[in-house]
Amino acid sequence: MKLNNLLIVTCISFATALSVASCKKSSSGSKIVGTWNLTQVAQDVNGNSVMDASEVQNVSGLGTGTLIFNSDGTGSEHVVFYGGLVDSSVTFKKWVLQNGDQDIVITASDGRTMLSHVTLTSTDLTVADTSNPITWTIWKKK
Repeated sequence: MKLNNLLIVTCISFATALSVASCKKSSSGSKIVGTWNLTQVAQDVNGNSVMDASEVQNVSGLGTGTLIFNSDGTGSEHVVFYGGLVDSSVTFKKWVLQNGDQDIVITASDGRTMLSHVTLTSTDLTVADTSNPITWTIWKKK
């Protein structure tokens, strides 16, 4: 049940919070362009602001998540868990990497905005929602 609650809170938090004001796209924004699959979620249960191994949960078999960043600055996010009990989609009107690619600013098509901290490589993306408690979504490039 702990994993179920964590997945629901993390995925809904990321999906519904998506958006923030836009700025100039990072010169290395091409790293994030593409399709990403959700592989893990984590929640800062012990409150130390660090993603500890014991706080990370695999999502395999429980649901799916897809995050798409297009080169024109648009994109989308879609998560489905528990046979459709959780089914959330968000379309991005604009996304921008900032602060040396450490932050992503997303504006959803409905005008909502979100700023999240990211860790980005060419194959891995970790998005941190710094609300209390901190939650992380971990994505693998398709």
